[in-house]
Amino acid sequence: MIKRLLFLLSLIISFSAKAQCPQVYDYLGNLSPHPYFISCTGTSYNLNFQSNASWGAYTINYGDGSPTVPGASYAANTILTHAYTSTVDTFVVTLIIPALNCTLTGIVVMEKPVNASIQIPIGGVTQACAPKTLSFTNSSTDVSPTTHFVWNFGDGSPTVAFTYTNGGQTITHTYLKNTVNCQTQITLQALNYCSFGNPTIANFNPIQIYDVDNAAITPDKLIRCWPDNVFTFTNTTNRNCLAQGNTFQRQEWWNFGMYWPPINHDSIINWNPWPPTTPISIAYPAVGTYSVMLRDSNLCGVDTAIINVQIVNPPTASVVAPPGPLCQNAPLTFTNASPTGFSYLWDFGTGGGFVNLGIGPQTHIYTTPGTYTVQLAAFIPGAGAACTSTAQVVVTILPSPTANFANTPTVGCNVLNNVVFNESSIGAISWSWNFGNSNTSTLQIPPNQNYGAPGAYVVSLSVTGANGCVNTKTASIVVHSNPVASFTPISTCVGSITSFSSTSTVTGTNAINSYTWNFGDSSPNSNIQNPPHTYTAPATYTVKLIVSTAFCKDSTTNTVIANIKPTANFVFTPTVGCPPFPVTFSNTTLNGTNYVWNFGVIPTATSNAINTNFTFSNTTQAIVNYTVSLIAGTGLGCSDTIKKTVSILPRPVSSFTGNLTPGCSPLPVTFTNNSIGATTYSWSFGDNTSSVILNPSHTYTNNSFLLMTNTITLVVTNSLGCTDTSLHTIQIFPKTFTSFTMIPASGCTPLTVTFPSVPGVISYTWTYGDGSPSVITSTAPSLHVFTNTTTATKTFTVRLVASNGFGCVDSSFGNPIVFPKPVPNFNASPVSGCSPLPVNFSNTSTGNNSSAWLFNNGNASITTNPVETFTNTPGGGPITYSVKLVVGTANNCYDSIVKPISLFARPKSAMLVDTPACSPAKLTFTNTSLGASSYNWNFGNAQTSTLTSPSQVYTNIFPTNQTYTLTLVSTNSNGCKDTLKVPIVVHPKPVFFISALPDSGCTPLKVFFPPIVGVAQYQWTYGDGNTASTGSVSNTFINVSSVNKTFTVQLIAKDSYGCPDTTTRKIKVFPKPSAFFKADPLTVFVPNQATQCYNLSTGAVSYQWNFGDGGTETSFEPSHMYVKPGEYQIILIATSNKGCRDTFDLSSKIIALEETFVQVPNAFTPNGGGSPGSAFDPQDKSNDVFHPNIRGVDKYLLSIFSRWGELLFETKNPSEGWDGYYKGKICTQDVYVWKITATFIDGKTFNKTGDVLLLK
Repeated sequence: MIKRLLFLLSLIISFSAKAQCPQVYDYLGNLSPHPYFISCTGTSYNLNFQSNASWGAYTINYGDGSPTVPGASYAANTILTHAYTSTVDTFVVTLIIPALNCTLTGIVVMEKPVNASIQIPIGGVTQACAPKTLSFTNSSTDVSPTTHFVWNFGDGSPTVAFTYTNGGQTITHTYLKNTVNCQTQITLQALNYCSFGNPTIANFNPIQIYDVDNAAITPDKLIRCWPDNVFTFTNTTNRNCLAQGNTFQRQEWWNFGMYWPPINHDSIINWNPWPPTTPISIAYPAVGTYSVMLRDSNLCGVDTAIINVQIVNPPTASVVAPPGPLCQNAPLTFTNASPTGFSYLWDFGTGGGFVNLGIGPQTHIYTTPGTYTVQLAAFIPGAGAACTSTAQVVVTILPSPTANFANTPTVGCNVLNNVVFNESSIGAISWSWNFGNSNTSTLQIPPNQNYGAPGAYVVSLSVTGANGCVNTKTASIVVHSNPVASFTPISTCVGSITSFSSTSTVTGTNAINSYTWNFGDSSPNSNIQNPPHTYTAPATYTVKLIVSTAFCKDSTTNTVIANIKPTANFVFTPTVGCPPFPVTFSNTTLNGTNYVWNFGVIPTATSNAINTNFTFSNTTQAIVNYTVSLIAGTGLGCSDTIKKTVSILPRPVSSFTGNLTPGCSPLPVTFTNNSIGATTYSWSFGDNTSSVILNPSHTYTNNSFLLMTNTITLVVTNSLGCTDTSLHTIQIFPKTFTSFTMIPASGCTPLTVTFPSVPGVISYTWTYGDGSPSVITSTAPSLHVFTNTTTATKTFTVRLVASNGFGCVDSSFGNPIVFPKPVPNFNASPVSGCSPLPVNFSNTSTGNNSSAWLFNNGNASITTNPVETFTNTPGGGPITYSVKLVVGTANNCYDSIVKPISLFARPKSAMLVDTPACSPAKLTFTNTSLGASSYNWNFGNAQTSTLTSPSQVYTNIFPTNQTYTLTLVSTNSNGCKDTLKVPIVVHPKPVFFISALPDSGCTPLKVFFPPIVGVAQYQWTYGDGNTASTGSVSNTFINVSSVNKTFTVQLIAKDSYGCPDTTTRKIKVFPKPSAFFKADPLTVFVPNQATQCYNLSTGAVSYQWNFGDGGTETSFEPSHMYVKPGEYQIILIATSNKGCRDTFDLSSKIIALEETFVQVPNAFTPNGGGSPGSAFDPQDKSNDVFHPNIRGVDKYLLSIFSRWGELLFETKNPSEGWDGYYKGKICTQDVYVWKITATFIDGKTFNKTGDVLLLK
């Protein structure tokens, strides 16, 4: 806003300042056509209006309501003053000069620098919930009309600007949600003209705009696998602006959903105040997704958080190994046969552990033969431990042969012949070569190969070992294409830039990557593709170009003819001037044979001379520029042209008049300027003075002793610098020089003053003003003595009346000043003592107003009564300081006095000690004091010593640092002492204890060692070969023996001071039992055949058997009968007396098969009401369909015959029987023959024939 106001004022001034206006000095002392006058005191202001120009009648209006001030004329550098009363305002000053058609406007700004300030209005608030409208009052002071304000409300909203009218006003601002932080700062920036670009800034803070909390729920897991169904939820809401004062009580409300009877009611924990908040554990009833809601209430409202947790079925991992043989260094692909939708970790049994490689098949290369266990873990990331399943497969890696060969050479250009292959494979029994050139071989040492065309060839060697494993090695042979170098021959001129262009080509993928040009003239080679070159001598040159690819190169040559070229140039003097203007042109061309000059005038003027002259004219009142050109040529067609400009200026006419009658100095003369065509004027008055105004006035002085004749010179210059000169003379009689000197003009009493003679004076009349009589003489007196016997300064008035030989008379005065002298004196206390010695000085001088002390120790003081401390180097002898006091008056009359101060050397207490230290600290103090003869030590612990370098033991039984003050007092033979105090810091001895969680358990036992309060450095030794050096650590202890094992854990710890302590802790690790059993038989028939388990476990006291069909047992060697057929996995969990467990899965599953039999009835009673069909219900007891009771049959054939051998019925379906009908009619009551042929599922066969009685 300030810039805008000043810009508008500048526009006013710019439009108001008409042509021909003079410039006025502004408030900075700079001449300006639109000046500013600035007062920043806030009080009244005196305007000094001044210009360096003179003008005639004028009026000036100061813009403050005072009357317009007229003036008859204004002389340069006259100061017009105007007083403005104390106010804060802006005024426009207007100067009007009618003769110059001038209206000049300036600005007077009266103000003080504004001071920004913010207040909260009565009833206003600074703490609220968003959205909220708050009020702020602009309480800035010293506000002026040039003031502008900028408000920044600290919420990212645009700043708001106001004019000075905002001062004292109250404004409002609405804070919205999510736009501010907890403590917002309001900024008001104020700036006016007197701020000079440095605004004042007021800050008001804090403005506390609160909001609802950010409700948040943190579950212990987001996913669990059934039957792991218990989730723990914690309220982790971020309380809005808590640290900044939003401490109002919070309430929490939980809803865990409708997942338990009665299901039409939510499980809700109603509003409770928090903190504290207690984690809540919930057991969900089944697999599924469950929503949990938390509502948080604070001063500003309620926020809700909802999360979902899941219970899912656990994954089942499955991995399939590739078929054999599996060879070393061969890529082997393992198939992930697990269900999709999970994350997977692979462990290929090489010691690298599990890595995350994704769901798909994974290829792995085994570099070392052997047996490896490949494991695949399927899991849900971030879920509970129940969401992990692991499968494994064991693979045996066979050793592979190693294919190897080398060939020479490997690279060629265009063709490559007789390539030799040296085979060095290991463990190979057969070889298969492919040379990449359509040739193959099965020889161990193959024939040499030729490659006849450019290209990249891949050679491969596959070797086979005795175990069938294959290994292959490949190598590359590259035949590169040669480039073709090419460029065009050219002709050029010497000195001209010649551009060479390569037209080289190359086939294939290897581009040309280097160019080498030899220009045939001994110049350096160029590596640019298309280089420029300048020949410096005429000749025929053989140019050679070499082009290269990364592997191959080619070259070519051509001739280049370089003809000599002239270098056109000329110089001329002078280069610019006023007409008539003769110019001499000197041809400086090199190697030219013919020339053409053109002088650029009309009509055309030319010359074929080597050097030439030409006179230019200008009859106009403007600059005339002539372009002179020179064309230089050779007989071979090479030429060069150069052009230069000659400027001709117009010329003014100088003329003036004036009253030039001779007279006595000083002689005033007024000059009238009659010049024509001039824009500036330079007057030289012949007396080393000058003027540049149009019609000047000048006063001549003649300070010589002779008649002086001065030549007045007027040099006029037009706007283009051309000049003309006119001359007149004037005579000035010498002035009587009465000004005289006094040597000296002032001084201290008594003062002898010499009066030298005055040149040109032939008569003197002296009056000395001290009561002595006047002296009339033709020569000057040599001297006069003035005295002052008072205590005040005394001034005498000397008058001289003198005349010269031309009858000119003048008088002058001189005032010698005579000052009184002061009287110095002082007292010192004490005047002797030990270093450092403070001495009080009392100045008893009289008649002085200044004092200067010189203490003879490099220090000085101008204080009236100073205190100075004198020092002596420790161990040195006595020193005497000569203290000098110089006193003076305001008129530089001085006197001085000197007195002695005696000083003895003081010893210097010093020591070396290692502190701080750890308790108990035995410290030895090395005494490095200087100049002492005895010592007194106080150790700060009630112990003392007079030894030179004693030692002392410090202890600290407290939990914090203890500081002892060690004091050393050194004394020398003069009784001078020096005291040194050193703090001795003793750290407490730390005592640390190890916590182990747990400190006993089954192998492998992971023990957590929490960080110990106060420990800064750790060094753990776990007793099992493992170590650590951090605070919060854990270690897994392994017991591979069959007995309990105790590990001693040692910690060497240091506190923050580096003080150490060593402590230990015992960790007891119980052995793991070994679960193992065998089962027999592995194949049984249900439901009556049992399998017997034989327990071979060791180290166990209890057993848990799981037979895979839901049956369990805890006896030592149980037997078990399966009810249903199938394959069952038996698992044994063995537990030791310490609760350590081991699990063994029987590698072979139990196969349970159904019993196989065929039972045939001997009679049945068909349904007389019609054929019911051959299908029957095994549970139907009506006996109207004849069928055998069959179990465990794989293949089956039932045939029914009459007693005569006629086939009545036949079926292969065990679920079908004979209903007693034949061709739709019920058979007669009789005996019928059946035949059954069957194959059981265990491979046994059944072939039998019998009879059955059909009853009606």
